Amino acid sequence: MAIDLKAVTAGLADLDRQVRDLRRTLETARRQREELAAAPLPKADVLALMEGEVDRWIAQGPTLLEKTFAAIASRPGKQAAEWHGHLPILPSGTDLGPLLSALLGTELKAGLATAINAMPESPAAGLPWSERAGGLADLDSVIEGAEGELATLRAQVTGSGLRWPAAGLY
Repeated sequence: MAIDLKAVTAGLADLDRQVRDLRRTLETARRQREELAAAPLPKADVLALMEGEVDRWIAQGPTLLEKTFAAIASRPGKQAAEWHGHLPILPSGTDLGPLLSALLGTELKAGLATAINAMPESPAAGLPWSERAGGLADLDSVIEGAEGELATLRAQVTGSGLRWPAAGLY
């Protein structure tokens, strides 16, 4: 029986091309995924995060004020002059930022919007979060598909008794 070496050579060359193409696809998709995931946020997303933090403090405002009020009201024997310089605006260990956010949240958010919107958009800014998740999911699908195809090819090659291309490297 004669073996068609040209057909065998062509088949092995085709297998090698498929493996290189899949590895290139994987490398490209993984790099794009890393770049997309690590890209700086657009200023609109930064503003939304900051406004969300102000909203969180607005929601906690009544509790902060209640604790501050209780701390002062629970010391009726203390004279007004004794409070001077020692008035606990917030419970100890915290700063004035949360209380100001709680009391002046609307004004603070308007000021943040004005300041951030006046800034130029970074040319390095990536997709907004609303679009980023879909882009990451698409790239994950490409990666998963290429990895699956590579695994199938590897199983076929090793099952036939051939050596997987660059087996020691991957």
